[in-house]
Order: sequence, then structure tokens, then C-alpha cells
Amino acid sequence: MIKSLYLRIVITFLAIVLVSVGAAFLIMSIVYTKQSNHQLRVDLQTVATQAIATFKQDSFHDFSNYAHTIMTVKGYSISIYAPSLISVYPPDHVHPIPSSLILTVLAGHTVPVNSPMHTPNVDRQSPSFHPNFSLLGIPFTVGKTHYALFIASMMPPPAPKGEFFSFLNFVLIIVLLLGSLLILIASRYLVKPIKVMTEATRRVAKGDFDVIIQFKRQDEIGRLAQSFTSMIHELKQMEMMRQEFVSNVSHEIQSPLTSIQGFSRALQEGIVPLNDQERYLAMIVSESDRLSRLSDNLLRLASLDSDHHPFHRTSYRLDEQLRRIVVATEPQWVNKNLEIELLFTKTMIFADQDLLEQVWMNLLVNAIRYTPVGGKITIRIEQTSTSLRIAFHDTGQGIAKEELETIFERFYKVDKSRTRSHGGSGLGLSIVKKILDLHQAKIEVQSEVQQGSLFTVIIDHTATS
Repeated sequence: MIKSLYLRIVITFLAIVLVSVGAAFLIMSIVYTKQSNHQLRVDLQTVATQAIATFKQDSFHDFSNYAHTIMTVKGYSISIYAPSLISVYPPDHVHPIPSSLILTVLAGHTVPVNSPMHTPNVDRQSPSFHPNFSLLGIPFTVGKTHYALFIASMMPPPAPKGEFFSFLNFVLIIVLLLGSLLILIASRYLVKPIKVMTEATRRVAKGDFDVIIQFKRQDEIGRLAQSFTSMIHELKQMEMMRQEFVSNVSHEIQSPLTSIQGFSRALQEGIVPLNDQERYLAMIVSESDRLSRLSDNLLRLASLDSDHHPFHRTSYRLDEQLRRIVVATEPQWVNKNLEIELLFTKTMIFADQDLLEQVWMNLLVNAIRYTPVGGKITIRIEQTSTSLRIAFHDTGQGIAKEELETIFERFYKVDKSRTRSHGGSGLGLSIVKKILDLHQAKIEVQSEVQQGSLFTVIIDHTATS
């Protein structure tokens, strides 16, 4: 088995050249033979017509004069029957014409045959014979007498085939030699970039993503190199995201684990006063809940990223779903004395109820988390002819404009200094974005620092029908 692309290209080229030249040789030989036979027939017909005309002029006067005149025709043998042989040229060149063939021509049929020495049986009803011939029989009439003139070529077979074949062989050898030399050079040019990309692939496989491939060519190889470079860039970005993800997960897990470990050890060693033990236990429970939420969010994101996450659309009341979520979070917003305003009426939606409930829950919890005591949160549903808009507006701390494009990244936190107090892991909005992508929906954010934020989910009717 040939494993080298270079050898495959060379062998393929040589095979193509051989097949092409061989086919050209065969086609040219066939065409040349047909043209030669056609020209021979034309020549035989012309000479026969001249011989008949001469015979008609002189035959009743002097047969010797006819023989003398016909001697000017060189390279042909001519014989006339009526039905016996009455004239032949050259005198010493008599073709053994079968009587059946003579009778066919005397009957008025023009007869071409392949060889006078191997004449087939003649069918009187079908005067046409094999197209390749060297003998021609033509009927003609002088007065009331019917004659049959037979003319044959005394020249060698048409076309100097030996010279023709030699010439083609010479051309074949030149093509093979020159083509082989050129393909050796061209193959190196074609294979070189593939070798470069192969080496780059090995480097990438070892974790080196600082690979740049640039070829000054616009063909398929050049486009392949550009795609390869883009792929390496994307792999590098993914690797950076992976490392950052692992770092963020490790940090998010390590922080509550450290707290739990410290509080537990203090309680175990008995160094915590009795009046503080309840507070320490409450902290342990809080940090454990934080770890549980982080684990649930990570599992949910992993499930959403896979192609096997269950996704079932049903028709249900969106307004009732939002009211249930507001009621479920009542302890949180009541504790901060927040005002919740609901601006919507009966609204039907066709979507995955469980997934969208997670979206509304995350948006509302974020609004409660970042809205100060005594603030206000408004939830509004607006229906248009083409879409459904669900808006969450709060009077919280807001988000800087330069951070709006990154708030949906995993583990991103707007206020990193207050993460512990707010208890967030930076995964809530990532989950929201992923679920909305599954619904072919989008989310828009408008926010200013200390002016609150407005999150608007837009679901097209075509995506929910």
C-alpha cells in the first residue's frame, strides 16, 4: 500500500498519461485508417470512371488503343468482363474474379469487397459489402451490351502505419519523460504545505496553540491553511476558557469548603463559646447550601450543553408561572422590603415549562439580590403580532456599559467584591442564555450604574408555535 501522498500523485499522473496517450493512439489509428479507406474508394471511383469513359470512346474502334490509353493509369489493375474477360491492364496482372461477383456487377450492382483473394459469397439482394475494401466492381453499358469493370489498387496498404506508430511512440516517450519531471517538481509544491500542516497538527496535539500557518496562495490548499489557522485559534480560545472555567470552579468550591472546614474544626476543638455555636452552625449550613447550588448549576449547564437534554414544549399560562415564582421568592423580597409590580394579563405560551421557569427564577433572584432595601422590581409582559416580550426591571445598582457584553459568560460577576454577601456563583445568567438559545429566543439588557437594570426576553411566535 502506497502511504506517501507524493508517490500517489506521481503514480496517478503517470497512469493518466499512459491511458490518455494510449487512447489517443488508438483513436488516431482508427480515424486515420477510416480516412485512408475513404480516400482509396474515392480514388478507385475516379479512376474507374475515367477508364469507363475511355473504353466507351475506343472500344468499338481499337482495343489496342484502349490498352495503350489506359496504361497511363499507374498503380491500379483494371479488368473488364462481358461476361468473359475482354480487357485487362496491366496485361500480366489478372485478378481471379469469381464468376458470382462478375454476374452481380453485370446485374447492375456496384460491389466493394475487402480483398480480391478472399472474396465472400455475394448476395445478389445486398450489393454492399465490408466498408474496408481494395477492389471495386462497377457496372456500365455500351449500346445494348452490359459490362463489369473491376479496379483494384496495386499500391501498398493505405498509410505508412509503421512510421505513424513510430511517431506516436516517440511522442509517448517524450510526454512520459517530460511529464514525469514536471510532476516531480509540481508534487513537491503541492505536498509541502500538507507537510507543514501535519507538523502544526503535532504541535497542537501537544498543547502548543501558538501556531500560525500562512501560505500566499488562494487555491484549495490556501483556504485549507486559513481554516486550519482559524481552528487553532478557536482551540486556543477554548483551552483558555477551559482553564478559566476550572480555575473558577476550583475557587468557588474552595471558598465554602475552607469556611466549612474552619468552622467545623473550631466546633470540634471546643474553642467556640456556647452562645456562638449556633451562629457557626448556621454558617456551615449556608456554605453547604452554596456548594449545593453550585453543584446543581454546573450539572444543569453540562446537561444543557449536551445534545441529550430533555426539551418538551407544552402550551401553558405564562402569567400564572410568573406569579408562582414571585410567591416562591416572597421571603427574599419581603426581607428586603422590596415592592413587586406585575403588569400582565392572561398570556399563553408554547415552550418548555420547566426550563423557562428556571429562566424567570434566575432573573428575579438576580433582581432581588442586586436591588437595595426599599427598591422596586417590575415584571411586564407585552404581546405583539410577531413576538412575546417579558421584561424584568429593577432599581438596583446597575451594570457598567463595558460589562454588558460579558455578563452572560460563565462565572462572570458584576460586583466581585460583594460576591460572598450576595451568594452568587456567576452561573445564573449563563443558564438563562443557554435555555433561551434552545427556545430560539434572545435577551436584551439595558442598564446604567446606580440607575437599575432592564432584562427583556424576546420570544418570537414562530419559535413557540
